[in-house]
Amino acid sequence: MGRKEPMNFGIVSQWKKYYQNHGVKSGNLIVKDILSGVSYISGVHKRGQSVFEKEWDLLIILDACRYDHYCEIVNNCEKHTSNASTSSEWMAKNFGEDYSSEVSKTAYITSNPHSSMIEQNSFEYVDEVWKNGWNKELGTVLPQTVTDRAISAARENDFERLIVHYMQPHFPFIAGDQNVGSMKKVDSGKGAHSGNVWQQIAVGNLSVDEILSPYKQNLEFVMESVEVLLENFDGNAVITADHANALGEYGVTGHPAYIPIDAIRAVPWDERTCVDSENHIPKSTELSAEETNNVESRLADLGYM
Repeated sequence: MGRKEPMNFGIVSQWKKYYQNHGVKSGNLIVKDILSGVSYISGVHKRGQSVFEKEWDLLIILDACRYDHYCEIVNNCEKHTSNASTSSEWMAKNFGEDYSSEVSKTAYITSNPHSSMIEQNSFEYVDEVWKNGWNKELGTVLPQTVTDRAISAARENDFERLIVHYMQPHFPFIAGDQNVGSMKKVDSGKGAHSGNVWQQIAVGNLSVDEILSPYKQNLEFVMESVEVLLENFDGNAVITADHANALGEYGVTGHPAYIPIDAIRAVPWDERTCVDSENHIPKSTELSAEETNNVESRLADLGYM
C-alpha cells in the first residue's frame, strides 16, 4: 500500500545512454550513479524528516527549490531537511506504509509525472495534472494550471489535508527570455543540449553560472501562482520542496538519488495562515482528446530520460 516500486530503466542501459549522448564525457554521470548506489546500500541516505511529522492543512511543494534561493527571492523562513534527494524517493518515503493513515486523509494534486509510481487509492483524492494539463510547447505543466485545479478541488471538497505539487523551479526553465543551451520557451529539452541540464553541466557543456539566473527566474515565476493559491485557501499552509539542487557543492550538481548533502536536502519551510479571499475564479482545464499516460515522454521533457 502507498506506492508502487519506482520504474527501473536498468542501470547498464542508462550508462549506455549516457555514452551515446556524451561519449567519454559521461564518466562523471556514471560516478554519480555509483555514489547514489553506495549511499543507498550504506543507509546514509536515511536522514531528514517526513512532511507528515509536521502540522499543516495545505502543503505546497516547489519541485527542486533550494533553501537559500527561497530566502533570497521569496521570504526568510525555517529550514527543513527533506528525507529525499529526488521526487520518486520523496514520494516513496512520504507516501509509504509508515504514513498510510495520514495519506488516506490527504488529497494530492500534482504536476510531477513521478506520481505514476504511487498507489492512488491510498489517498483520499488524487489529481495528476500532468496527464491532461501538460503544455506540449514548453514540456512541463504551467503553475497557473496547478493553482486553478487546487483552488477548485479545495472549494468543492472538505479535505483534511491537501498537497499541491508544482513542477517549478525544476527544469525546464520557462520564465525568462535568456537562452541557455536548449532551454528556450519553445525548445526545452531538445536540440544540442538535450536532456537534463545538470547532466550537461556534469559533462562540461554548460556551467552553473549559465543556468543560475534562469533557475531563479523559474522560482519567481511559480511563486506568482502560489500566492494566488494562498489568497484563495482557508487554513494553515506551508511552502516547501521535495528536494533541492546542488550547484557544485562537493563536486555535485543537480539532485542524484539518495545523496544526503545539505545542498540537496535543505529546503524551505515557510508557514502561512490563509483566508480564502475568493478573488480568483479558476479556469477549467481543457482536457485533451485522449488523456495520456505516457510517463516516459513527460519525464523526458523534464530531463530524466
